[in-house]
Amino acid sequence: MIKSISLENFKCYQETATFPTTNINVLYGMNGRGKSTLLQALLLFYQSLSENNTISKLQLKGTTVNVGSFYDAINRYAGAKSFGIQIVDSQERMVAVYGEDENPTKALLTSLYVNEKNYFDEHSTALDANDSGGDQNVKRTLGVIDKSSIRLLNTLEHVVYVSADRVGPKEFVERKPIEKNYVGVQGENSYQVIESQGLDFVARVQTELDFILGGASVKTSSTEDKSIIQLYLDSVNGTEGYKPINVGFGYSYVLPVVLSVLLADKGSVVILENPEAHLHPAAQSRIVSFILKHALEKQLQVFMETHSDHVVNGIRIAVKKGEIDHSDVSILHFERDADVKLAPRFKQIKVDRQGNLSNYPEDFMDEWTKQLLELA
Repeated sequence: MIKSISLENFKCYQETATFPTTNINVLYGMNGRGKSTLLQALLLFYQSLSENNTISKLQLKGTTVNVGSFYDAINRYAGAKSFGIQIVDSQERMVAVYGEDENPTKALLTSLYVNEKNYFDEHSTALDANDSGGDQNVKRTLGVIDKSSIRLLNTLEHVVYVSADRVGPKEFVERKPIEKNYVGVQGENSYQVIESQGLDFVARVQTELDFILGGASVKTSSTEDKSIIQLYLDSVNGTEGYKPINVGFGYSYVLPVVLSVLLADKGSVVILENPEAHLHPAAQSRIVSFILKHALEKQLQVFMETHSDHVVNGIRIAVKKGEIDHSDVSILHFERDADVKLAPRFKQIKVDRQGNLSNYPEDFMDEWTKQLLELA
């Protein structure tokens, strides 16, 4: 399990910012406060490993995440020419530093330490004899990165990610080659994954959707030539269902979250952006129960970016009921000054055994109170 993530000169973070992490991590705060940046640091490693099988060049623009070019990834006020990402688990501390690559959508690994091991060889060679200077050129060459010797890379290869930008209701999808169980960042493969898993899995999905949404029917069909897959949903149990465009966004938006959690391998890192999107407040609380149940069963490490008080309160209730230990929950609240040159700040909010919070920063779960005072 990842214990902490540190960022330096990466996007909005200039001076080193270290984020403590645990089993269940909630990232909360107003828009544009640096929550997504923290998640992108993990996703860039996953993207590079899944697309290129290496971290020697960080893939900044890909199918999982797109941060643009190297100059979009580096902090614009730092004046530095590199950025660093440190990830720590119970056994390893990996520090990777990246500089500019000839490909603007990649970043070149210039330094890699795992615990005390330096994965670079440093060679010093004298300058040309005609050079009047007495200095030396220092040439750094990347040593062989044996992925099997870095357990953190194995962790970062097993990331499940559902973006806030998910595919909405669709009448049908065309069948295409996909990696087994790969729901897709936007849930674009949901229909095909459901169909491929068989009727028992469809029943599981239906049961979980029924719990979250208070009623659900799920059914798939395909054309005779198998080229087109159709999905039918309903908000009532035991029906033939309707096309998703006639059921509502909530069912289509929650479906990739449910599928991704159900299909996640044991010990995976699961990143969920706004799992509560398009859901009724009661459903927002229940989806938290669903996520926590499977996180415990499969030892998942979960990162949830949310704007919902119901998600936070759902976790607090689970702690009070003893469904999850309070020490396994960390809430990070992000905020930022008006001075754009200053990096965002965060405060860690802890949950005690009764579900009480250690502190309530400004703009954290206080909009309801502000509105009541306006009405009073």
